[in-house]
Amino acid sequence: MTIILCQTYNPDMVKLFLTGYPIPISKTEEILDYIKRDENVSSLWMPHSGRTDFAIQLQSKAGLFNKEWGGREFLVLDVSLDSPYLETRFEEIKARVKSIVAGGKKATVILDSFSLEKAAFIKYVFALRHDLPLGAINFLSLAFESEFFARRTQKTDMSLIYNTLVKVPYYTEEEAINWLTYEAPQESSPRSGDVNKQIYDYCGGVFGLLMNLARTVIQVGSINTALQGEQMKNTLEHLWGRFSERERLILKAIATEQRIPPYTFELAYMKEHRLITSDNKLIGTWVKGLTEKSAPIEIEVQKDSLIWNGVNLLDLFTPTEQGIIIELTKKNELSREELSKLLWGSQSQEKYSDWAIDQTISRMRKKLVMAGISEEKFRTVKGKGLKLEGVIVK
Repeated sequence: MTIILCQTYNPDMVKLFLTGYPIPISKTEEILDYIKRDENVSSLWMPHSGRTDFAIQLQSKAGLFNKEWGGREFLVLDVSLDSPYLETRFEEIKARVKSIVAGGKKATVILDSFSLEKAAFIKYVFALRHDLPLGAINFLSLAFESEFFARRTQKTDMSLIYNTLVKVPYYTEEEAINWLTYEAPQESSPRSGDVNKQIYDYCGGVFGLLMNLARTVIQVGSINTALQGEQMKNTLEHLWGRFSERERLILKAIATEQRIPPYTFELAYMKEHRLITSDNKLIGTWVKGLTEKSAPIEIEVQKDSLIWNGVNLLDLFTPTEQGIIIELTKKNELSREELSKLLWGSQSQEKYSDWAIDQTISRMRKKLVMAGISEEKFRTVKGKGLKLEGVIVK
């Protein structure tokens, strides 16, 4: 693995290339300057932004930015590891840190895949600083924004993770085009400036998508062919699976219905990370391609779950509504009499109400729309009942 520092066509825009994932140098230097001042830093990222590559590169250093680190060493601890591998890895790091400090140097422990779901273990890792001289060790946490605040701990226990926060956004259009232009091979490249613009228009500033689509275009010679290929399909599925459920709900709702679900916290930081514009537009068309209205959607039936693109649809509904949607996926169509029995059971004839049935259908349709499923897929058949259209149940 190597680090290449290069000057792009904008002389003020230097980039750090991490095995194909570009990190804007402004954010990289901001993080590293904090580290050099012996501060603890928490950096917040979105999916496919080169987070893990960044950690590996810091550990290998390779003369990073020609900075004088004074013998500082970087050690990576992947917090997502299962026990006992995580504990074993930490014991190795702890021994190495003590050896580094005993030699008169400093250590930075990088917590990759940082998550407060493992708060107890992370507190144990942070306690290492109490056994060492002041300033001998600091910590760099690399976390998905969606997971960082998922479980707020008492500030007295882990205050150091909230002191210095650095958000690492996706690329701007200028940054993306400059990187695409530089990254293209100098000879025999089928990519032109127009094609690079098309790549950005599809990917937005998502580093992983930019890299994979650009290289696939070079392999197959056509952006349309690349977008239809299995490689891009797998890349999109992997990327989509890395977003949180609420992030996916927001992206789907904007892409399919131009509506904004009531998740203001997530919406705000997705704008900060340049995934959504200030006026609630998606940057890039890749989400729309995943949630196209005209394309059939596939719902996978699992135990106590109905999964669509990683979202459990049953989580959206009340227990009564869950019964309706489960039966609907079994039969694909329900009469009003069947809906009445699902709503009122043995008292369905006595309590029957067309108005109540219509209100229930309306509420369920709104919830599906919020999840990103077009209301066209959840259709009322006049005088008959309810029907799913363009839905494949597996």
